[in-house]
Amino acid sequence: MRIERLDDLGDLVPLAQPVRRVVSLSPSLTEVVSTLDVNLLVGVTSDVALPPLPGPVLHTAVSPDVAVLGSSRQPDLRLVSRLVPDLVLASKSENRLADVQRLREAGVGVWVTEVETVAQALHSVERLISEGLGSSLPAWWRVAQQRWSKPMETSHERVVVLVDTDPWTVVGRNHLATDLLAHHGVENVMASHRDRFPTMTPEEIESHHLDVVVLLVDDVETADLAPVSAHFHRTPVRCLDRRILSHFGPTLLDAATLLERSFPRTTPSR
Repeated sequence: MRIERLDDLGDLVPLAQPVRRVVSLSPSLTEVVSTLDVNLLVGVTSDVALPPLPGPVLHTAVSPDVAVLGSSRQPDLRLVSRLVPDLVLASKSENRLADVQRLREAGVGVWVTEVETVAQALHSVERLISEGLGSSLPAWWRVAQQRWSKPMETSHERVVVLVDTDPWTVVGRNHLATDLLAHHGVENVMASHRDRFPTMTPEEIESHHLDVVVLLVDDVETADLAPVSAHFHRTPVRCLDRRILSHFGPTLLDAATLLERSFPRTTPSR
């Protein structure tokens, strides 16, 4: 039996009932599916954490028998088709829509998520799980919904979120990290920039009279702040986990814990 449902972009996606074979081209969505039933996954990208990184939330490890399809930006589309998935999962922010179109033209059903805010993340994941995969919502989703339903804090710190130093690249418009920070009273001053990832010099960054430069890194434990801090004479640099501030699955719980610790509230929630 097959049915059709709308994904986040409003495209009709054909769905097998039940869905038994899932290919995930998005690390965020791989983490979501692994918390439902890791045996659903028959293909994932090489940029998912295997085994998953430790944190407040236990993320289920993906089996080593699952096919690795290349990176989320350059997956092996032929291999995806050969896996004969019931459903392929993709993210507008993590994958190329041209790849989605090629898979659909080959007759493969692809569900695309669109996430730029916490509210979108929770709603998108809820729809994917219940409508796309026909599963029940996991406990982590309900806890995340409760933790992120609190009113936004009044802004009390100004930051720029640095994602790369070659070239110097920061988070601009329509990025989940901006909304995660805003909930904790932290303003990304580049949030209204026309580009999603604008490039700037350290002098341009520091000209915004910041409280902190947030540096996103893959491993906070081994990150060396000194080479980056040397470029900022008036502003401290603070490392935060790139994955936790970019993914929109069970890491939403990690993000709440991380930001509460990194940016303590200065005023009571109303």
